[in-house]
Amino acid sequence: MEVIMKEFKLKSFDGTEIACYLWDEVKKPIGIVQIAHGMGEHCPRYDHFATYLNNNGYIVIADDHRGHGKTCGYDNRGIVEGDSFGDTISDMIHLTAYAKEKYKLPLLLLGHSYGSFLSQGYIQKNGANIAGVVLSGSAYMNIPLTKIGKAIAMIQAYLFGNDKPAKLIGKMSFGAYDKPFAAEKQAFAWLSRDPEVSKKYIADPFCGARFAMSLGFQVSFFKGLGKIYTLDGLNAIPKTLPVLIVSGDKDPVGADGKLVTRLYEEYKTLGLAKTEFKLYPEARHEILNETNKEEVYSDILSFINKVFDVKPVEAVEKKVDKPAKAAKEQKVEEAPKEVEVEVVAPQAVEAEIPEEKAAE
Repeated sequence: MEVIMKEFKLKSFDGTEIACYLWDEVKKPIGIVQIAHGMGEHCPRYDHFATYLNNNGYIVIADDHRGHGKTCGYDNRGIVEGDSFGDTISDMIHLTAYAKEKYKLPLLLLGHSYGSFLSQGYIQKNGANIAGVVLSGSAYMNIPLTKIGKAIAMIQAYLFGNDKPAKLIGKMSFGAYDKPFAAEKQAFAWLSRDPEVSKKYIADPFCGARFAMSLGFQVSFFKGLGKIYTLDGLNAIPKTLPVLIVSGDKDPVGADGKLVTRLYEEYKTLGLAKTEFKLYPEARHEILNETNKEEVYSDILSFINKVFDVKPVEAVEKKVDKPAKAAKEQKVEEAPKEVEVEVVAPQAVEAEIPEEKAAE
């Protein structure tokens, strides 16, 4: 069955129209997976993984965060107003309510990189209303470097204005991440061992090689990181929430495993008994686009199936002839109030990972 990536716009809590994406070509859906993408990218980069989840019984929904993708548009890439970190978490909660009401199914959240930090904040506010969370390419960022980044962003925003590109912070982060892989002579090699991943990232006009996030965005981001590591915030995470933390041990965001291990340890110390953790040897930041992505996909699917109490059965492979293709943009929709849904326990059949689309 052909999978189609649908696009629509959702009016968020403050009236902002958020560009959203939907993969719902599933005959007997088990549940919903909501994806929160990383900084300096957009949702269509998750088409391949979403198609895989569709083939295994899960509807997938995602949004281009504020300052990203079609939510901001080409001319305003990286530019946001106000508390973009907090507002984006509210957008995600709004999208959760919309999806649960529309499909009457339970929902699991998956956040990657910047999306994983948003997700850390999300589960403090709305963790009781989701079935579980996967944190990919994440870290525990209650560290001195975060405070330094905040100070630099605030000073530069005061001097040059919130809308100016945060080029210095970009060099301190994305630029520094590439240094361990300098011998490969490939920009953004820190993303994946597969050189095609960085090449496609660089060629994508909605990815961070083509623009820098604004100073206003960075101020909000660093302030947001400070808020999610307060004792009250951490203790607001439901103790029974299933959590999977996955990362590559050569991911510079997680300090080659150190800061992401610290996140796992902090969650266990908090009493989050259902927290699981896996580090992939030699893997870099984008584990969904890594050379061992088949292993990563399967591990994440196994966790999702366990969360939804899906009984394991002998795998039967299903071939997807074509990856998802975009449908026409739909009307702007309003999110209804969230409803509670009982988790059911259907059976899962794991499908093989679809073939990659050719680079455009």
